Amino acid sequence: MAKIKKWILYIGTLLLVITLGGVAFVVWSLGTAKTSTIGEITFRNELKIPKLLDYQLDNKGRKVFHLTFNKGEVEFLEGKITDTWGLNEPYLAPAIKASKGDEVLIHVTNDVGETTTPVLEIIRMKNILICTIAIY
Repeated sequence: MAKIKKWILYIGTLLLVITLGGVAFVVWSLGTAKTSTIGEITFRNELKIPKLLDYQLDNKGRKVFHLTFNKGEVEFLEGKITDTWGLNEPYLAPAIKASKGDEVLIHVTNDVGETTTPVLEIIRMKNILICTIAIY
């Protein structure tokens, strides 16, 4: 019986040492981890900001926007052409701006040859709505 207690004590001690060593390693590695790449990498590709889409007023005073799903190609990385989908552009989609009380009509044309689903992503700031569209 005493032998079993000794073995349990040895195994428990060994597990405790391994656990504490693992915790110490994680704390050490997080404390010494490099968290900044300032000055070490360059950003060659400009951040793409969607343009604000122009509208026309119809005879009922509604803001009318025209969107066309189209296929395109973009060179995100030098020498690598990527097939893309976009709305009115090779990729991404323009932003649509409407103010409180505006009636909006959006015409969408699909020129990609496949079923698509536009999803409106809306940001509300005071009395202005800014909408961008995702393609699925």
